[in-house]
Amino acid sequence: QGCGCAADRAARPASAMPGVGMSADWAAQGGLGRRMRQAPSSFVRRCWYPDRGCDESSSCSDMRKLFETRTEAAMLPTGEKCLHPTYIVTGSRFPEGFIDGGQLETLRFPGERWHKCCFTKGSNPRLTCQKVDVENHRQLLRKHGGYCGMHYCVGSRDRCLVVNRQENPHFRTARGGLCPRSCPGHCKREAHRLECIHVGDEPQSGHEGSEAVLGPFGEPTPYQVYSLESPWPLAA
Repeated sequence: QGCGCAADRAARPASAMPGVGMSADWAAQGGLGRRMRQAPSSFVRRCWYPDRGCDESSSCSDMRKLFETRTEAAMLPTGEKCLHPTYIVTGSRFPEGFIDGGQLETLRFPGERWHKCCFTKGSNPRLTCQKVDVENHRQLLRKHGGYCGMHYCVGSRDRCLVVNRQENPHFRTARGGLCPRSCPGHCKREAHRLECIHVGDEPQSGHEGSEAVLGPFGEPTPYQVYSLESPWPLAA
């Protein structure tokens, strides 16, 4: 890997046990990263109740079947080429994030596992998905000033996802500025895309909520969000 240097490039635009921290709900309501919305609501469909059978919504049961038969991809199409972009979270998920000592850079979401998915074309669409990481809050604040792509993305109801990550441990170049000064001609190089999503408030207890995401002025956004596994312990 040359001299061991690393160069990161984020495409633009677009741990501790939970008991040791405090709820980060304040971050979405009045702290840094506050989002002003005319009518706050849930923008995540909580598909936590498969035992309801026919009482579970078809949106949940259909999405669960699609996700179980998904195709995993190392690279997803971007922009309009990704049809009906859908973000899916699984794993043990707590309703709110956790934060230590009121320090926003410690905000974390224990147990969440995220996928970004695109629908295929045709009369029988399927999901093509990629497992994605959530950008570390300390990295997001210190390196990107809180911006994820073109969007400010530091609230407890926001997630900055790292999509289409590619690493080249043997990158070589004669062009200046692509690698650190200490190893200008060869380094480990990473390319990825940062995408900010917003999940709104938690739905009322026992309700699924809605997967449709609204913008700051109530306008629809081109993606949807699903949660396919309940937190532990189950939050009703």
